[in-house]
Amino acid sequence: MEKFPWDYALMCDREIRSFLSRGIWRGDSPLESLIPLFILQIGVATFVTGFVDHLIRPFGQSSFVSHMIGGFLLCPALLGANDTVRTSLFSRRTEYVNETMQFFAITLYLYVGGAQIDLSVLKREGRKAFVIGLSSILLPLICTSLTTYIIITFFNIDPRQADMLPFVAMVEGFSSTQVIATLLAELNLLNSELGRLTAAASTVTFMLSWFAGFSVVFLKQSSEGGVWGSMGMLLCTMFMGILVVSMRPLLLWLFKNSQKRPWPFKEFPVLVILFMILVSALLGEVIGQHYVFGPMLLGLVTPSGPPIGEVIQNKLNTFIFRLMLPLFYVSAAARASTFTGINSELFWTIELIILVGFFGKVFATFLPCLFYKMPLRDCFLAGLIMSTQGIVDILYYRYLLNSKLISSQAYSLMTMTAVVFGVIISPLLKTLYKPSRKYLTYKARTLEFSKNNSELRILVCIYRDANVPSVIDLLEASNPNRESPLVVYLLHLIELQGLAHPVLISHNRRKTQSSIYRRSSSIFNAFGHYERQNHGVTAVSPFTAVAPYATMHTDICNLALDKKTTLVIIPFHRQHNFLDGLVDVSHRIMNVNCNVLNLVPCSVGILVDPLIANANYCIFERKRFFRIAVIFLGGPDDREALAYASRMAGHPNVSLTVVRLTADPDDNARPFEKRLDGNAISEFRLNYMGNDRVVIKEEVVADSVGTVKVIRSLELGYDLILVGRHHRMESPLVIGLADWNELPELGFIGDLLATLEARDGSILVVQQAAFVSEETSIVTPTAASPKV
Repeated sequence: MEKFPWDYALMCDREIRSFLSRGIWRGDSPLESLIPLFILQIGVATFVTGFVDHLIRPFGQSSFVSHMIGGFLLCPALLGANDTVRTSLFSRRTEYVNETMQFFAITLYLYVGGAQIDLSVLKREGRKAFVIGLSSILLPLICTSLTTYIIITFFNIDPRQADMLPFVAMVEGFSSTQVIATLLAELNLLNSELGRLTAAASTVTFMLSWFAGFSVVFLKQSSEGGVWGSMGMLLCTMFMGILVVSMRPLLLWLFKNSQKRPWPFKEFPVLVILFMILVSALLGEVIGQHYVFGPMLLGLVTPSGPPIGEVIQNKLNTFIFRLMLPLFYVSAAARASTFTGINSELFWTIELIILVGFFGKVFATFLPCLFYKMPLRDCFLAGLIMSTQGIVDILYYRYLLNSKLISSQAYSLMTMTAVVFGVIISPLLKTLYKPSRKYLTYKARTLEFSKNNSELRILVCIYRDANVPSVIDLLEASNPNRESPLVVYLLHLIELQGLAHPVLISHNRRKTQSSIYRRSSSIFNAFGHYERQNHGVTAVSPFTAVAPYATMHTDICNLALDKKTTLVIIPFHRQHNFLDGLVDVSHRIMNVNCNVLNLVPCSVGILVDPLIANANYCIFERKRFFRIAVIFLGGPDDREALAYASRMAGHPNVSLTVVRLTADPDDNARPFEKRLDGNAISEFRLNYMGNDRVVIKEEVVADSVGTVKVIRSLELGYDLILVGRHHRMESPLVIGLADWNELPELGFIGDLLATLEARDGSILVVQQAAFVSEETSIVTPTAASPKV
């Protein structure tokens, strides 16, 4: 008895040392303790999967494929085959800690995925998405189940294999909206026409898949548990009802009240959500369901989008996807790397069911798409998208494996096949589907060739409230009148956060209760006031686009195409903050603008706000007089700027100065272009002959130095300066300016004007529409720059 405390102390010391290391200076090896070893495993898994992802992502591979390949590199068949690596880095002593962290990661992942699902997308996409989603789960399940029945009935196979084939057939017919939305986002197809349709259809398939999976669990409980199994179903139904009825209003109330309080209280709803995730997972296990059942259902009842969905995504995404999920991929790959015991009979039966499920999904999607008269290529690609597999499918496989419903050999075959399909599908989609292809045959619309007495359709893009005053001034100066009214399509662009699917909404003024409309309400109110001031000559149609910056240009181009606009106005990516005098620079907005310049099938104007602004200026007060200048060097873009200015010159409160620069000696390099430029100036001069508000100045300069001197003389005194974007690099007027061009999206002259100090007016850089080529590059967005 006297030795018991001493023995107990030794036992506790050994247990503590098995978790914590005293350090190498006291003779302990860190890899012999669980916590340092587990930290090293997280670091290695994150580094290897991230490195592989960086290497193969340029080849069009998805993150699922790259992370699984990284997991296979660490599996026992490759790096893990080394005795030192296997016994030290991948010791079985950390198995329980590792598995626990994987389960926690999956729980958070499925909750975040569920919180990003917006069920209202089905209403927006209509019956087509519902029919495609319903078909893409029913037909594959029927095909795989029928194949399984034929194999079991007419072929003499091992009874153990026959028992697991129905479960293989069931999960191979499932699809997940998180997997499909992630693939579309990585391929920059999320808000393309095909991407929107398949994302909405995958929501239907996902809901039916989960319903089918949990129904099987219910039936199993009822058949095995009798009365207690029925009680489990009753408890599960009550649990679902409580979540649906109480959690959504509770979360809305928490976020609404926490935002009005100081900093510590603003974090409180996030802590409540994390607590609710753990409690719902525990209750799911208590009532006999899988531990992900509760968090998944909680995510579905959580209001998607801002503010709740946006906060959840910002707080959890990096932690889940970059730090915790790599452990799951490594473990999934390690379990799938065991091929011992796979005979030809097992291989062909499993693969046959998988292939039937895959082609069943493709065919089940192809048929309704064809019924709705979609192009054959789009029908086939939609089928490939709907048959994509990913991390959720691996979760299905692991659940069946842990429940001993399938063998480890079947799990290996199913996992490897999912990776092989991913290797094929992702590059195929990236190669075959080009959303910009529809702009190729579109007749470009320009101001230069528009009729003077026709309505002018302008698509105005707004990123933030600060863009509004200068845009409204530009519209007012555009001279809307009875003979040539102004039709404005107002598009508020919002980054996609907290949602799995992009949103493009045409707002009905009578329905203003949606959270998306409330985020845009201040902008819409300003333009609504402007429309009322110009009643009868200006019509404003408000839209909101919620999309990732990588594909935000798709919404702009599609809306310009659908509404047959002549001009798109986009704000410059550098926004002056008049409160602190700093400049907000967003490279992601810059990339959106560059993609619009490359792809949009009409003319584009980049509006650069003034450096000096009146803090007391109210956008509801119409300016009495506009002083406008046009710098004309020649070329299609300058002629487009002159055509827009010609429309403005008809405004009774506009004074217009056209400054035409010509080279000395005369540049005869492009006589055809010179003839078009001369005709444009002559027609403009003829139209406004005798109008004392319109002045044409001819300036002859020898080189680019003379061009700079003339432009510097215009830096003060004008509310708006119009200039074309492109000019010939070999022209004496601009030669040498390319070496100093820091803002290529503004061109040589636009860049020079934007960098002038003490500029108190706006600049509109105009690019005339041109036909889009299939080889036109898409700019990939980078991280937003901080204030400079």
